[in-house]
Amino acid sequence: MGRENIEFKNADGVTLRGWFYKPENAESAKLPVIVLAHGFSATKEMVLDTYAEGYISKVPVACLVMELFRGYEPQQLIDKISPTPLLMTVAAKDENAPSDIALTVYAKANEPKQLNLINVGHFVPYEGEVMMKNIAVQAEFIRD
Repeated sequence: MGRENIEFKNADGVTLRGWFYKPENAESAKLPVIVLAHGFSATKEMVLDTYAEGYISKVPVACLVMELFRGYEPQQLIDKISPTPLLMTVAAKDENAPSDIALTVYAKANEPKQLNLINVGHFVPYEGEVMMKNIAVQAEFIRD
């Protein structure tokens, strides 16, 4: 799987850096791109490479992994993404970002939408078997 270091300037002239992943056999194909970015204080080196590799191995997509440390309020934007399909993955036992907040935002989203509620804490979706199942659910959503 190919990973390329990339950089570009945003509209404010700030240089953004990240990684671009694409399947080895997709040299000339145009692929949809999944943008992966952590929230809060995590960096791209914290598991996003594993997710990108998981996605490109399961579905015909490319992935852009980058750091975006700008604040946002998803509850103010969630109703504006329709008709783009939404998959929201929520850790039901999240100790850092209470699941009731995410579920309230999900309720405000328009169709089409799908909830992937997993009965674990905040960091568990980024580890082992739970992570692999989570990637599989998300890859299936992308495929559909």
